[in-house]
Amino acid sequence: FRGSSAFSEPETRAVRDKLLAIRLRTISFITMHSYGQDWMVPYGYAYNVSVDNYAQMMRPVQAAADKLKSLGRNYDIGNSAVVTYPAAGASDDYAASIGVPYAHTIELPDTGQYGFLLPQSEIPRVGLETLEALKVYLGYIAAANQPRDE
Repeated sequence: FRGSSAFSEPETRAVRDKLLAIRLRTISFITMHSYGQDWMVPYGYAYNVSVDNYAQMMRPVQAAADKLKSLGRNYDIGNSAVVTYPAAGASDDYAASIGVPYAHTIELPDTGQYGFLLPQSEIPRVGLETLEALKVYLGYIAAANQPRDE
């Protein structure tokens, strides 16, 4: 249920309130969904709109996608509207809009054979692949955000 207006539902208000409380200490926000094998950056509500720091957001995504490819899984990466379709109200769009430097949606496998009903036997592999990609992603962000000596 999308709600009657922005933040009309208790779940979306809870996410909003928490993000607002921690936004100045938050470097990355990730929301995971199924399915599609996509790693996307805001903004997803229109084709011709992107975040100001698109290139910055894409660097760790590209590194993570390269790791996934090395594990035999190809992910499409880029702007949400372009990779999938325009959709308003995404939590990564909101996180980016309040200043979180890295905000992403990850659509986990697969690409349509099983859809939302990924076989139980595939779940450990997807979990391990995702963990390895997140290690690369977070390692990149950590290195890029180290305090610099002046």
